[in-house]
Amino acid sequence: MGSRKMQTRMHASARLPVRLLVLLSLLPLLSSCLSEKISAHMQYLSQKSLASYHVQTPDPWLNSPPVGQRILVSWNLPPQFLSCYPGLIIVLTVRFCNHEEATQACILNKRSGMFTYTLINEDYFSNCGIQTYKVELLYNDQVIDVWHHQLWTELISVNPE
Repeated sequence: MGSRKMQTRMHASARLPVRLLVLLSLLPLLSSCLSEKISAHMQYLSQKSLASYHVQTPDPWLNSPPVGQRILVSWNLPPQFLSCYPGLIIVLTVRFCNHEEATQACILNKRSGMFTYTLINEDYFSNCGIQTYKVELLYNDQVIDVWHHQLWTELISVNPE
């Protein structure tokens, strides 16, 4: 009788790793449902960002390469999103190091894609570069999703009167 209790305990403890493995195998499926709708990242542009620099091929851009920064904004929406929310817009707000701001909007007509905001040469030097940025997914002027650079914060404007 004592051995029967021991077998029952061992059988129950053997099921625990199987259940754990099943739960762990479902984890990637659950995390894919929570993926970001929009994302962005910034890149610095210089001679080293040219492909011809790395493969050592002739390129007139190597003699006077663009200098600046660019922001790559990408989106990946669920399949039904465009039909449920027609007229979706992505708005990129860029804050430069000279404290000025610029915005660029992109109307979405596909489920996934990307666009690039580029600040090079004269514009780069006159604005002192990109300090931070924010990307908003809008539907009828309502924010659905936001992605922002880690240094982004809303400005508090003080108007002396």
